[in-house]
Amino acid sequence: MSWQGLVASWQHIESEAYHVGGETALNVQGFSHYLRLAGENLIYLVGSSKVPSWVRNVALNVSLRVVHKQLFRDVSKNVGFTEIKSPIKDWPLKVSSPERAMMEVLVFVKDEFSFTFAAELMEGLTTLRPSVVNELLHACGHVAVKRLFLFLAGYYKHPWIETIDKAAVGLGKGKRHIVDKGKLNKAYLITVPERFNV
Repeated sequence: MSWQGLVASWQHIESEAYHVGGETALNVQGFSHYLRLAGENLIYLVGSSKVPSWVRNVALNVSLRVVHKQLFRDVSKNVGFTEIKSPIKDWPLKVSSPERAMMEVLVFVKDEFSFTFAAELMEGLTTLRPSVVNELLHACGHVAVKRLFLFLAGYYKHPWIETIDKAAVGLGKGKRHIVDKGKLNKAYLITVPERFNV
């Protein structure tokens, strides 16, 4: 069985099944212009319920990276998702929209993804929907993710950033350490690689 078939089956059976998120969601929607060495073999699934034993026992040629981090408050539980075709007829695959998936990537910067890799993903996201970005930023409970998302969007001068209500997002107080040996960006009070701090 393919991982797509497995996840589509799980989602069809259980309302609390995990969705395809982060880097994998961007990949399957064509937003990743290159893959990390392990990128095709590591499938990111995001959720909070217990993963059924039958899901864990299915033999796959990829590894499932089950993410339990709750990045968004419940108010956003139906925001920022889309459906794509799965190998199983009439059973779609629920995946994070690019807006949500990018925020799911940013929570792992430094631990699993490099800053440069995340930045290159954001560079390609020129057509994000401002209404969805606004809603997700308001519902996001991770200050560093919100600051980094806005920083990268501004760095690449994406046109949709002009419609984001930054003042209402809630960016918290104090500095946030994003990268080791980085320079402090004074606008968002996050450490970023020196070459990005322009």
